[in-house]
Amino acid sequence: MSPSQQEAKNRFTAEAVRRTLEGEGLPTDGVPFLAHGLHHGRVGIIPSPDPLHQPGRHYPGLTTRPWWDPKGFPWMADLEAATDQIRAELDAATDGRDLELNAESGKLTDSGAWRELRLFSKGHEFIENSRRCPKTVEVIRSIPSATIAGSVFFAATDPGTHIVPHFAPHNARLRVHLGVHVPEGNRMRVANETRPWREGEAIIFDDSFEHETWNESESRRVILLFDIWHPDMTPAQIMAVRYSEAPMLAHAWDVASEMFSASA
Repeated sequence: MSPSQQEAKNRFTAEAVRRTLEGEGLPTDGVPFLAHGLHHGRVGIIPSPDPLHQPGRHYPGLTTRPWWDPKGFPWMADLEAATDQIRAELDAATDGRDLELNAESGKLTDSGAWRELRLFSKGHEFIENSRRCPKTVEVIRSIPSATIAGSVFFAATDPGTHIVPHFAPHNARLRVHLGVHVPEGNRMRVANETRPWREGEAIIFDDSFEHETWNESESRRVILLFDIWHPDMTPAQIMAVRYSEAPMLAHAWDVASEMFSASA
């Protein structure tokens, strides 16, 4: 997509979100925040100057650091305390069946495989899987925005897996990993710092920074992965970002761009 086409799509998206919010009687205060994020970032017009921080959309005014202190999140203790129950549910749910390949596995691994058991995706619940993991779902639902900010799934890497360096689509979220099955030889780099996972402990990081992982053990590594909205965001900003990601909006742009092309 050319810069002019990208700019047209950005304007279309921001205006469509504004009109939708107005039509539903919702505040539009977050639309300028959205418009800035659409214009800046890896898939926008103005990329980030930091080579290690290249979100697809770069939203303004948000605290920017690769790693976050888990102690700053009041729900963390309950999450970590539930690890044994979460692990037991995962083991029962996968007894006799393998995990599915993650949709990004072929693109983001240069060895091994990345697998998943998905529970939520931007608010959509995978009912068959979540019924097998009721305690896990209960804990996730108790964490503000965890079911709607992005993905929730058990993420597994086979022995010898390397997930190559990559960036998130935007910087409006933080990502949480809870260690469920973590053999020695597993680690993750975010920006310039590499850390291991530990069973029963959670880490929080900004995945719009460059990050990659290694499983150099002889066993499968499994974590519970989920996203939360960035704590600096206002409800209006969150709403604007959520509406911009609606599948119907992407379809509307496809139809509009076809009409523009046909009339050119």
